[in-house]
Amino acid sequence: MRDPRVSVLVDAGESFNDLRGVEIIGKATPVGEIPRTGEPCDELVVPETAFGEKYAGGRFGYDGRHAWLQVVPEKMVSWDFSKSGR
Repeated sequence: MRDPRVSVLVDAGESFNDLRGVEIIGKATPVGEIPRTGEPCDELVVPETAFGEKYAGGRFGYDGRHAWLQVVPEKMVSWDFSKSGR
């Protein structure tokens, strides 16, 4: 919370010629209470429902140890080595 700067990296691929990804650089702000214990928060209904359906058998659970962050991008960098023609 002292320093909201953040970098998020998502990449995929096995060999060099298959590597691709994106880096998002920006600022993170918390959404909902910290840690998340389940207080009603309209902004989190959709992401918590989607998370529960995908990873938790249809129901999102609160463990009192995690928080949601919203990343506001200031810069994005992407790469796709499969387009390099090798």
